Amino acid sequence: MGNSESPFYSMTLTSFVSYPDDVWLTNAPGFSRYNAFMFDRVDPLTAKTRLENGAVLIDVREQAEFDQVRVPGATLIPLSEFATRFTEMPKDQEVVLMCAGGVRSAQAAQFAAQHGFKLTNLEGGISAWHAEGLPVEFGGAS
Repeated sequence: MGNSESPFYSMTLTSFVSYPDDVWLTNAPGFSRYNAFMFDRVDPLTAKTRLENGAVLIDVREQAEFDQVRVPGATLIPLSEFATRFTEMPKDQEVVLMCAGGVRSAQAAQFAAQHGFKLTNLEGGISAWHAEGLPVEFGGAS
C-alpha cells in the first residue's frame, strides 16, 4: 500500500479529518460551508509559476506535518491557528495556500477570502506538488 520510508506514508485520510470542528473554521465568524469559491484553484505547476512571479506560499498543515516535509520557502500558519493569524498574510500580494491534499487549504482560503485576501489554493497540496517532481525539504524545519 505504501512505503514506510516515504514521508507521505503516514499521511492517511484519517490524519486529514481527525481534527476537531473548530480547527476547520466552521464555527469562525463569517464562515459558511455554502459560499461559492472566492479563490482561485491551481495545479502544482501553475502554483510554481505564480510563486516565481512573486506570490507567497502559506502552508496550513500542522507543525508536525511541516517538520516532516515542506516546500522550500513556505511559511507555516497552521489551520488550528489560522483564524487568529491569517492577518499575517500580505494583502498586497497573491497568496498560495497549501496543505497535504488541498482540503484544509481550501477551507482556509474560503475564510481568508471573505476578509479581502487574494488567494489561490494548491489543489492536491504537497502530495501533488511532490508527485510533479517539484522540490521539497525533508526533516526538521530550520
